[in-house]
Amino acid sequence: MSRASAAIALPDGGEKALGNLCDQRFDSDARRRNPPVQVDQALRLLSELLWNGFVICGPLLAVTMAVGLLVSIAQVITQIQEMSLTFVPKLVAAGVVLLVVGGWMLKRIAQYAIQLWTAIPSLF
Repeated sequence: MSRASAAIALPDGGEKALGNLCDQRFDSDARRRNPPVQVDQALRLLSELLWNGFVICGPLLAVTMAVGLLVSIAQVITQIQEMSLTFVPKLVAAGVVLLVVGGWMLKRIAQYAIQLWTAIPSLF
């Protein structure tokens, strides 16, 4: 009994093909000749991931940083050192930004995920 037929019944010739596939998978020379993903593909995917993350988080981070800077300047001018004074405006600003741009952010994430899933066959 072959290792393929113990788990599932395969059509004629399928057991031999599965056996060859398993032998190639664990053959280190075959893996060196045909690596699963090339280095340039991996770097491109990483670059796209980081750029999309930067573009998606950029508006939220920029607005909260600007509000934090304005509140800090107002605190220095008025000499009011209240901790909740810095937190609440940034929280409100982040909520407004998420309401305004949240749909676009989700759409961009979904498009990127779909792009990755459809690109999987071309990577191997």
